[in-house]
Amino acid sequence: MACDFITSGRQEPCKDSVGGISAVYFVQYDGMGEVTYDTSPDDKVVLGVGGSPTFYEYDVRNNSSYTENIQASRESGTNYFEQVLELTLIKLTKEDHVAVKALSVG
Repeated sequence: MACDFITSGRQEPCKDSVGGISAVYFVQYDGMGEVTYDTSPDDKVVLGVGGSPTFYEYDVRNNSSYTENIQASRESGTNYFEQVLELTLIKLTKEDHVAVKALSVG
């Protein structure tokens, strides 16, 4: 049988961690120098950025989410990662809307 290796169920684990997105940062790629990551092979947490880039911080709450999907094509033999960031920005002003639009095309 295909599922013979399953020997037990799984209970819901303790809720001893907090997750979610509290802020997002945008930076112009041209102004960045070398990016330093942590030493863990699985996680890509940025520890430092060289150069003098300008960072734009947007605080987000509640409905914002980040999803990363693996897209594979047998026909062309390629794999790539589709990254989707959905942000809920509360009380956008006219100036905020113009700034977000400029970030999305740049």
